[in-house]
Amino acid sequence: MKTLFVSLVALSFLFFFACQEGNITDPVQEEAISFQQTELQSDKDQQAFNTPNILELKGFLYDPVHKSDIKLSAELSGKIFYGHKFVLVDPAPPAPQSYVGLKISVDADVVVQCPYGEKIWNVNRYVEDVVYIPHNGDPVVYLEKSFSINNPCCHPVELVFKFQVTKETLSIKSVWLRKSPTDQINDPY
Repeated sequence: MKTLFVSLVALSFLFFFACQEGNITDPVQEEAISFQQTELQSDKDQQAFNTPNILELKGFLYDPVHKSDIKLSAELSGKIFYGHKFVLVDPAPPAPQSYVGLKISVDADVVVQCPYGEKIWNVNRYVEDVVYIPHNGDPVVYLEKSFSINNPCCHPVELVFKFQVTKETLSIKSVWLRKSPTDQINDPY
């Protein structure tokens, strides 16, 4: 009887400690990065990353606002500063989970030919975003981000990027200008 009692006590202790929630097996999420879009206040904001990566912007884009003008293209120049952090949330099979935390700062100028003369539009924006990376198949995710242009002349415009995100890097797959769905802006003249 004594052996039975000791066995029951041992089993109850085993059951009690085995059924406790263990922090060791819980998925770890280091930090939640929420999406936000703000205008940069100074050049120091662009250097907010510890070791920022830089993507150069240079080329010509189709101008959807002034498509009837003689010059149909807009000249894009500037830089994208970005921070890229890969986080493995739960490495255990059958469903490993991971994401990439992104911090993107766009500092770009777009030169357009407006009926009122040459205009320089600019984009100074900062965003943070989280992109979940799949573990089966191709670990590449495409992310589309649009940034509203400051000081457009005739109609609100957005600068749109299609980014390719992997565990290691961020790259630009395409970039274009798009008319904003908002109404006509007031004529500044």
